[in-house]
Amino acid sequence: MLDSSFEQFLCEFCCVPTKNVFSHFYRCPNCGNLFNLNHQTTSYEDSYFEGEYEKQYGKTYIDDKSNIQKRMKLRLEQVRPFIQYAKHKKLLEIGSAAGFFLELASAAGFLAKGWEISKYMSDYANEHGSPTIQGDFLNLLQEESRNEYDMICAFYVIEHFKEQKEIWKGLSRIIRDNGLLILALPSTFGPAFYYHQDNWIKNHPRDHFIDYSPFGIKKVCSVFGFKLLHIYPEGLHPERFLFGNSVLLKSFYTMIQKLFNFSDTMFLILQKKV
Repeated sequence: MLDSSFEQFLCEFCCVPTKNVFSHFYRCPNCGNLFNLNHQTTSYEDSYFEGEYEKQYGKTYIDDKSNIQKRMKLRLEQVRPFIQYAKHKKLLEIGSAAGFFLELASAAGFLAKGWEISKYMSDYANEHGSPTIQGDFLNLLQEESRNEYDMICAFYVIEHFKEQKEIWKGLSRIIRDNGLLILALPSTFGPAFYYHQDNWIKNHPRDHFIDYSPFGIKKVCSVFGFKLLHIYPEGLHPERFLFGNSVLLKSFYTMIQKLFNFSDTMFLILQKKV
């Protein structure tokens, strides 16, 4: 049973009371972001990268390098039009795991390094030529110098933390003016949330504290000195629509997802305002 104090839970960003929409999820009436009040942290050590990842994808994280880098290459291509190489050289990836993205970024000309909480992964990355600092994200964020990076990337990372306000303030502090913040996040503005909500609730990761939407992220980023440059639907799954397995409708649904960013995950390009 949820604690009665949840009824008074205030939005991390808007400081207004949230409303219970279903189960243990509460939505802010102002920014629209969704908070999981049964949030539980998860340890990302050997057991995750060698065990849980394999259960989900059929191979270990290390063995899945080619597929992971295929996604990472697409992200670099999507960011490329917004990059001025003379101004966006120094890159940090938060949650850099085995350094697969850092490897690609370095090859593309960036001065790239990573932060990774898993010693197993950070050791692997350093051994394979991707400079990585092992440590807790929030601690490293507090210790980092102001205006240190031209670009910061975090792929499916920040939704895990309760300290959302602290994270956004920290990111704004360590990114230089006109620098880029590149994020991949789950989104509530997608077919899984709208058409399969019971399954969405059932399968929602317990270690995800917040679920953003394109509208919600735009509201939040402006508060902390960022402007939203572009959103891409990170995953296209027309089969998750009503009658989505229809051959005739798949192309139409894919077009809808691209046109309206109606997707269960989203890729975001933000810029720090001067």
